[in-house]
Amino acid sequence: PNGDGLNDYFNIMLQPGQKVVSFQIFDRNGGMVYDNNDVNEGWNGLVLNTGDEVAQAVYFYRIVYSCTDGRNYESKGDITVVR
Repeated sequence: PNGDGLNDYFNIMLQPGQKVVSFQIFDRNGGMVYDNNDVNEGWNGLVLNTGDEVAQAVYFYRIVYSCTDGRNYESKGDITVVR
């Protein structure tokens, strides 16, 4: 994310009937840098509550979402920030 309009946000892509319960991103030490449950608002590479840019590094995400069956599901992975 560098403000050029290309790949400036990390967004969640949901299937019909799915809803975000939580969307969190952590640094390699386990510190939370992002926490949101609004599917329309992606992560822009800024630290939660401070607005500071995160360093170029690998970050880990955890997404909990619900489906039409009423159950919650979890997806985890990593994302590399390159500026």
